[in-house]
Order: sequence, then C-alpha cells, then structure tokens
Amino acid sequence: MNERVFAIIDDNRSRSRLLRSDLEGRGHQVPDDLTTVSEEVAVRIIQSFRARNVFALLLDGNLQPGEVNNAAGNRLLEQTRTDSPKTYIISVADTPLAKADYSLDWSTYS
Repeated sequence: MNERVFAIIDDNRSRSRLLRSDLEGRGHQVPDDLTTVSEEVAVRIIQSFRARNVFALLLDGNLQPGEVNNAAGNRLLEQTRTDSPKTYIISVADTPLAKADYSLDWSTYS
C-alpha cells in the first residue's frame, strides 16, 4: 500500500474521528499535530505541509460557532494553495467549498 499523510481541519470532532479512523484503517497517516479544530492553529500547520509532504487536507468550511458562509474554510483553502500547491484539498463541509479539488459526500458515511 502507498501510505500517505493527511491533515484534517474540522471543528466537528466526531466527524474528524470518523475520517481519521477511516484513513488510518486504509494504512495512511493522520498525525495528531496535523489535526485541529482551530483556524489559528490551522494557519500554522498549513505552513508545514510542503516540508511534511502532506498529500491531502480534509477541510471544513465553518470553524467558528454560528458561522455558515464557509469563510474560514475559504481562507484556509487559499492559504493551502499558496503554501503547498501540490496538496489536494477535500471539502468535508456541509456546503462544499467551491474551489476544493474534491468534495466528500456525507451520504456515503451514513
């Protein structure tokens, strides 16, 4: 198997655990320090993606309570495109991030 490194930025902890379990069950790595619920922490870890050869980022759109416009996710998506352009971006937002490479369909996890 070709093991890859993934990062997860999502304020929904149960969804993050589900995603992490699925990825690790398939033989991939999801390091603790590449998983966060905070936009502030996410800004810092995205800067490490290139050096750590992160294959893909699973990114939620809304990271603040009450946020519904995907503002945080779009900011982090643009930062990832700048800092680590080879990292795939997979939207895990309820309303998909328009510029993501892929969007995860949550109906497949029900």
